[in-house]
Amino acid sequence: MRFFVLCLLLAGLQPAQAPATPAPVKETSRNTLRFETSVDGALKLARENARKVLWVIMKDGEIGCTRMLDSVYSDLEVREQLAAGFVLIPCSTWHHTSEAPDSTDAPPECPQFPGARCRDHQASEREMRKRFEETVNVVAPQHIITDADGKVLARHRYELKKTAFIEFLTKGTGVTETPAGGGPPKPDRKEPKPDASAERLLDLTRTGPEEERLKAAKDLCTTGDKDCVGAYVQDMEKGTGLTDRLRAALIRAPGSAECAPAVEEFSKLLHLKDTTLRNSAVVTLEEMEDSRAATHLLLLWKTEKDPETKKDILRALGPSGVGKEEARTLLLKECKNSSELLRTGAIIALGSHTAGQQDVRKALAERWKAGDGKNTQRLAVIYAWWQSKNSECLGDVEAARAVETNGEQKDLLDLVIRSLGGTVEAGPPRGGGRGGPFRVLRSLGTLFAKDRIQRHKLRELMERPQGPRGG
Repeated sequence: MRFFVLCLLLAGLQPAQAPATPAPVKETSRNTLRFETSVDGALKLARENARKVLWVIMKDGEIGCTRMLDSVYSDLEVREQLAAGFVLIPCSTWHHTSEAPDSTDAPPECPQFPGARCRDHQASEREMRKRFEETVNVVAPQHIITDADGKVLARHRYELKKTAFIEFLTKGTGVTETPAGGGPPKPDRKEPKPDASAERLLDLTRTGPEEERLKAAKDLCTTGDKDCVGAYVQDMEKGTGLTDRLRAALIRAPGSAECAPAVEEFSKLLHLKDTTLRNSAVVTLEEMEDSRAATHLLLLWKTEKDPETKKDILRALGPSGVGKEEARTLLLKECKNSSELLRTGAIIALGSHTAGQQDVRKALAERWKAGDGKNTQRLAVIYAWWQSKNSECLGDVEAARAVETNGEQKDLLDLVIRSLGGTVEAGPPRGGGRGGPFRVLRSLGTLFAKDRIQRHKLRELMERPQGPRGG
């Protein structure tokens, strides 16, 4: 029953496929702003419509961000200025919705950045870091103006009032920041000041009830405070006064994309001697979904002996290895491994690498043909297609559906086709009932049934209410 609940709800974890090309610029009213769902789409849109790009960098809980979103961005004159000349890219590590699916199987729109989903602005934030940040501590609020090729035209750190913000949009050049006490902008400084809240969170990770310590650990890793996060990682390395169970839980607590600022410091935990703790660090890096982890994971792959940890390294090289040739090459090799454990791990990871990569899509199609009902290989390919969120895979999924004879797998493929923007014949899926079409996803539970380290999103989904009895 646990795996039925997991897989029934797993569909809610996957978003509907975004259009392959950006939607045309819409007429934006005085009361509406549109935030783009991807960096590539936004840059293409700006190029096609001769607009500049505004990277909007915000953090929850920062008073300057709150004031700008509530007061400046709600101003009609500001909105008209933005709508007339800019394509907006939202950048935030925070999560503002439950990600519960709507009637089209898509996660809900982010209430803070209309037009985008939370996973979209989290991905854009990671891309912003790769392009424009040299330190892990990102100042917010912050605004970067670029051209359609991503070249920086102007950048301002910290809060801007309405008049100053409009002036920045129309005349902004160079790099400036506003002093905390107000006054004229001054030149960009090299390093941020110490974060007192990070020091407080570090203290909380060391004392108190376990639940509070775990929450503090996650919150600490979102701050980007290198010194405090480094001290926390040292605590995990030493393990002084910690049971093995609590130590593992503290290592797993920051397993979230919003904790990506801590990825470099957390990568040091890949050297832990204890297998379970090292495996926990691998899965946490997977869930941080940051490309900076890929180099460290690839180094560990060369020395790791534990099969379960090796499988999770491959899984982690899905979200963290995109754009890394060495990661893609390794996954293409291991997707043919004679070990079902490693083979399925690599197949699942390849779902993150399909965009623009014909060799990856070909490999997944081949793995589908080579699979059968005696192993999890075909289920792994279904999952990879599903999580790819890439309409380029649609033809491969439709080809598999055309020759599939297993009724349950047909239903799974139908769900994937719909999620990628395709259409299927109307009619209730086999195995429907009160659980709806997601009921057939119970079979995907075999992909995750034996994981030593469970992913946070899957655990959270399993703990949600199951719904009406008999569903």
